[in-house]
Amino acid sequence: MYAQLTVFVGVVFAWFLVRNNIDNYWSYSAIMYLMLGTGVLLIGIENFIVREKKRKDYLIWFISALLFYWIAIDYFFFY
Repeated sequence: MYAQLTVFVGVVFAWFLVRNNIDNYWSYSAIMYLMLGTGVLLIGIENFIVREKKRKDYLIWFISALLFYWIAIDYFFFY
C-alpha cells in the first residue's frame, strides 16, 4: 500500500514536470504513464494476494495496467 501511495505521489510530481516542460513533454508523459501503470499493477497484485474471495478483480487491474504501459510505449516511441 505504501508503494502505491509513493508511486501515485510521484505521478503528481511527474505531471507538474510534464505541464511545465515543453522540450521533453513526450518523455515525461511516458514516465508518468509508466508510473500510473505500475501503481495500478500494484493494486492488482494486492487484490490477488490479500483477498481470498473475488480473486477475479485482479484481472481488471492487470488489464488496465497493460493499457497504461501501452500508452507509455506509444508516447515514448511513436511521438
